[in-house]
Amino acid sequence: MTFLSESSFILLGWFDISEEHNTNVYVTGLPTDITEEEFETTMKKCGLLMFDPRRRKPKLKLYRDKDGNVKGDGLCCYIKVSAVFSNKIEN
Repeated sequence: MTFLSESSFILLGWFDISEEHNTNVYVTGLPTDITEEEFETTMKKCGLLMFDPRRRKPKLKLYRDKDGNVKGDGLCCYIKVSAVFSNKIEN
């Protein structure tokens, strides 16, 4: 197994992903007191989450303001496209 340092990667620039291959989901309307663990638990209900090997965590992001408070939106990356089109999650 070979490990590459971050400086070994070449930045290729911006690229577009077609909708049929995009596994990222942008979520709005989240409570401002949600934790990363709660967000992960909720998003797992739709499918398998992609794993970030650098952070050693699922690929999830809660957007925060300059003071570090959750803004109420987030990003989730699934492994399969089918999870993106699964049913809407309700409270």
